[in-house]
Amino acid sequence: MSSSLAVGSVTAVLRRVLEESVKRHNLTTILGTAEVSSLPPDRLKIGKGEPNRINLFLLQVSENAAWRNADFPSRTGNGDRRTNPKLALDLFYLVTAYGAAEFHAEMLLGHAMFVFHETPVLTRQSIRDALASLPAGPAKTEMNAALRAALLEEQIEQIKIVPRVLTVEEISKIWGALQSQYRTTAAYQVSVVLIEAAQPARTALPVLTRGKPIPGTNRDEGVFVQANLLPPVPTLETLVPQTDPAMRMGEKLSLQGHHLGGTTVRAHFRLLRGDYEFTLTASAGASDASFEVQLPPGPDDRPAGVYEVTALVTQGGVVHSSNRLPVMLAPLITVGPVVAGVLTITCNPNVGPRQQVVLVVGTSELLPTAASFPIVVLPAPAHPVPTASLNFILPAAPHALPSGSQWVRLRVDGMESILIDRTKTPPEFVPSQAVVLP
Repeated sequence: MSSSLAVGSVTAVLRRVLEESVKRHNLTTILGTAEVSSLPPDRLKIGKGEPNRINLFLLQVSENAAWRNADFPSRTGNGDRRTNPKLALDLFYLVTAYGAAEFHAEMLLGHAMFVFHETPVLTRQSIRDALASLPAGPAKTEMNAALRAALLEEQIEQIKIVPRVLTVEEISKIWGALQSQYRTTAAYQVSVVLIEAAQPARTALPVLTRGKPIPGTNRDEGVFVQANLLPPVPTLETLVPQTDPAMRMGEKLSLQGHHLGGTTVRAHFRLLRGDYEFTLTASAGASDASFEVQLPPGPDDRPAGVYEVTALVTQGGVVHSSNRLPVMLAPLITVGPVVAGVLTITCNPNVGPRQQVVLVVGTSELLPTAASFPIVVLPAPAHPVPTASLNFILPAAPHALPSGSQWVRLRVDGMESILIDRTKTPPEFVPSQAVVLP
């Protein structure tokens, strides 16, 4: 595969092809002089006494769309190099002729276009020959050796030369950007140049079997085929809590999908904000389409929040993991009476020392900071260990809460206790989550 010097090798080969053709057709006898250069147009000296010249200028380089996504991702999740993805480039050239006398420029440009017309593909041998015949000299020996070391001829794709048509507007913009005097120009696209890093990568081992081995033979069962579009792996489609929209301690969670049957079926829960995980075994009555798990009554130290759930299905001694779906574990609260200006809330599961707790009373969201709102509910005292009981000091006048019955919600790390009973039509507030304020 080519190295990063391959772009320079392409220009050198194209220039050498033009030089050999000029020499072979003896244009110097007809025109007097006929040089080939590869410089930007603004660096060329134009004026009386200057030689006839064909100039090859690399105008633009862009990624090749067909090769852009040909390789697999080059890095693993740990950042290790998996492959050496190829940098595929298309090169766009301007071929311009400069004439020292009348008709010379037209003759040179026509000859250059004829050469590229007759050379639509740079073969591997022509690339080797062109790079091997580069002019030698004290200043060019190392550069020529580097161009040959780019190994342009070894890449899998051959170099193709395709003419491009430029509109008047494109030509005007190009020469305006070059800030040089306009000369009649032909444009060509040269593709594709494949550049690849020479770095060690990780290569997977070959596959030994494609299914279970067939006893008594050296063959295997092959690829598993089924007559529908369902993937033949455990897949979760829906999570249905016993209480909509979240699960709570002591309640059931139904996991529905397909290919969930096995000798052992479990549900693995992982907290998205943190490193807490736990696993529950499926209850009796599990089927290929669904199974249920029972959360312990608690209270325990598993935090409320959003969990991702994975089904772990054991089949033939092998544990298969399903996809992941989110589910919320909401706090289940018991509202105590107000005693001496203190409201006690019992929470299941326990509230950890680093969890953020907010109590919502009535229609106002009350934050535990006196500077945020005039009506404040503060936890007292702070709990250094997980606890199921939280005491909130009610603010006194003039910021006292309205008296009478108020609905109460506890928010733990953004997860609120469920206040609405959706099993009834129309839905109702849960009567046990109300407090009577004096």
